Amino acid sequence: MTKQIEEIEVPVELAVEVPVELTEEERAAKKAEHFAKQSAGTAKSWENQDVRASRMIRRGVLVRLPDGSDVLYGSIAKAFIELDLPLAKHYALRKDLREIEGQQIDFEYPEGVRYTFQDVAVPEKKKKEKPAKLKEGDEGYVAPAPKAKKAKKEKVVAENVISEDAAPIEVEATFD
Repeated sequence: MTKQIEEIEVPVELAVEVPVELTEEERAAKKAEHFAKQSAGTAKSWENQDVRASRMIRRGVLVRLPDGSDVLYGSIAKAFIELDLPLAKHYALRKDLREIEGQQIDFEYPEGVRYTFQDVAVPEKKKKEKPAKLKEGDEGYVAPAPKAKKAKKEKVVAENVISEDAAPIEVEATFD
């Protein structure tokens, strides 16, 4: 069996279909449909309690520095940047830390200088509560100070007292 393409006969197994060009509107609609499906899938995955629990845990990294002190960083990348370590190497270290959950990995850079990394759960930041605004009549209410009046600016024509030949000049001045 053969298929005719531009007046050339080609065996069907060798024939390649040419992709049809989509219009901008069709391309936008297809993209929107893709993201809608993806969003629905992501939203549904939050219903799984194990997935929800693992997503709610914020992870950080505890680094033991060469001097023996421990410092907590929000991410391995932030630690590498702050410690001036080669950022390209943090990907492999992050992967290794995830695989051996809870254990430590030593990283040497430059040769002989050792940093120890450990993946840790980071406690959530406590949200600061805004104090309730007191209203007139509430106990402890203090009325706001009256607003100060703005000084008026006026243009004044001043006479030149240095020379009688000079023209008068305009000056902007503020008066109370």
